[in-house]
Amino acid sequence: MENEKLLTTKEVAEKLEVKTATILKYVKDGKLTPFNDDPYQIDTTKLFKEVDVVQFQRENKKPGLTTGEAAKELEIHPQTLKSYIKSGELKAQKHLYKGKEMYFISRDDFENFRDMYEESKQEDMKEFFFKKDAYTLALFQLFRNEHTHEYARLMKLNKKGEGSFLTSDGRIIDFTEREATEFLPINMIEDVPYILKKGFAIFEFELREDIMSPVFKVIDLFYRSAGLKNMKLVVKDSIIHVEVRPTKLEIEPQYHQEEIQVMKERIIEGKVTYGPGRVLINSDVQPINITVPLQLKNRLKKDAKEAGMSMDEYVLSIIEEKYSR
Repeated sequence: MENEKLLTTKEVAEKLEVKTATILKYVKDGKLTPFNDDPYQIDTTKLFKEVDVVQFQRENKKPGLTTGEAAKELEIHPQTLKSYIKSGELKAQKHLYKGKEMYFISRDDFENFRDMYEESKQEDMKEFFFKKDAYTLALFQLFRNEHTHEYARLMKLNKKGEGSFLTSDGRIIDFTEREATEFLPINMIEDVPYILKKGFAIFEFELREDIMSPVFKVIDLFYRSAGLKNMKLVVKDSIIHVEVRPTKLEIEPQYHQEEIQVMKERIIEGKVTYGPGRVLINSDVQPINITVPLQLKNRLKKDAKEAGMSMDEYVLSIIEEKYSR
């Protein structure tokens, strides 16, 4: 007993990587018991047996990554990650953790999935974008020859970064040609953070040969404001299918009437609105307003936080699970 190591509340908090207030709450809830838990003692400093703390740590250790943590590492929406779990592509097990049943993913299973996901993502983007050295190449991106000042669009692109330009005078320049190296992007595509707003606005544009067509200018605006993470782009049968998460195009509508007209004419789902200094692209997703007891709301909020989701995302996942059975 004399050789048994004792830890202070602060030391226990450091060991468990939580705040001291959390340790005191564990004590209050009966989850951790101090060695000197005597209400009549004068010294109120709490001491804990290290063996008890280690045992508590072992019993409360997370059995893997939560869906929220895994989604964050992959830079995808938590609902997208859940679809991979549901399809069996990503292995996940339900475990009882802190009194709740939650999905957890082992680090090995996550790493295996991430390797396959990165490969498949590269395959999916073969006609969309490709990360090259100092910048990112994107389909239909506008370039200019640094010597002749001639404009060109990137009209073909595959998963290996191979492709070709179409110039303003109709010439096709393959990436393998020396002249292709003289073309540089007019605008670099920035890494825009993941947009958490729900749904996508969907557009279908006719593929044009005029590289200055308003259709391509619209795509330029999407690249600049939404970024690649918040877009999907596929070309099939001379139709450009584009999906964009709700976003704001910071432009003056009076100077972009052609682009706005094209967007309004070619939108399939969602809506386009505009005002001074902005054009708003929104999805058709609609909210459901409900009133619940405070206790239930707090429970949902707590569960959502532990799952690494917003409360909206967490409630939506419950509803989708219910109606997908």
